[in-house]
Amino acid sequence: MFPSIFFSQENKNKLFYGIKVGATQSTLSPDLTDINGNKNDFRNKTGFTFGARLQVETNKNFGLLTEFNFVEKGAKNFIDYGDGYLYNSSSFLSTYAELTINVLRQFSSKQGKFMFGGGPSLSLNTNLEIKELNKSDFGVNVLAVYQLPIGFSFELNYNKGLKKHKVNNYSLSTQELSTSVFGFSIGYLF
Repeated sequence: MFPSIFFSQENKNKLFYGIKVGATQSTLSPDLTDINGNKNDFRNKTGFTFGARLQVETNKNFGLLTEFNFVEKGAKNFIDYGDGYLYNSSSFLSTYAELTINVLRQFSSKQGKFMFGGGPSLSLNTNLEIKELNKSDFGVNVLAVYQLPIGFSFELNYNKGLKKHKVNNYSLSTQELSTSVFGFSIGYLF
C-alpha cells in the first residue's frame, strides 16, 4: 500500500528544481537561570534563509520536497538581575547548512496548489564561535505552501530542534537549550 501512495505506475514522477529566499524568527528554549540567580529570557531574533529545492510529484495527491538551505538560528538574550527589569545582554545568530526532507499532501486547482506536510531536518553550524549552539542540530519541520501555476510559491514553516544544545557559557554550563525557527519564504520552480 505505501509504495502505491507515493509511486503510482500510471503517472510518471515529475521533478522540479527551484530556489527560495525568506526571513526567519528564531529563539532558544527554555529560559534559564544562571549560577548567580539571574534569569536569562530568550526572545525571537530575525534572520534569513535561502537555498535550493527539489520537488517530486509522485502522484496528484502526494509529493516530496527536499531542500538544502542556509538558515540563521539564534536568539536575543535579556537578563533580569532580580530588580524586575530586563536588560538586553546579547543577541546572536549562527548560520546553519540545513537539509530537510518533507512529505507533502497536495491539493490542486486551476489557480494553484496547496501543499501541507513535514519531515526531518539535519543542520550543521557554519559558525562555531557561537557558544550557545552546537555544531549540529536535528529537528522536525512542518510546512504549508501555496504554489502558483507560474512556478512561484509562498511558504510558512516551523522547525523545532530536537537536539539539546549544552551551553558552554561558564555561568550556564549545566543547562541545555533547543532551537525553534518560524520562517516565511518565497520560492520559484524552474
